[in-house]
Amino acid sequence: VGLQKGDEITQIEDRKVAGMKLRAALGLIRGPVGTTVALTIVRQGVAQPFILTVARELLKVPANK
Repeated sequence: VGLQKGDEITQIEDRKVAGMKLRAALGLIRGPVGTTVALTIVRQGVAQPFILTVARELLKVPANK
């Protein structure tokens, strides 16, 4: 989706994530499949934060064997 190692998500939609618990942040990112969520990203070497709009999809995580 355009995220890179070391990127920092500073906002989810219009909510700042500083001090937010992981579970709360994930709750804002998750949503109905096919909808989108806007993430404000700070990236080293990029002068200004930028917004990535990500389409929500169903993720299948393989079970550990």
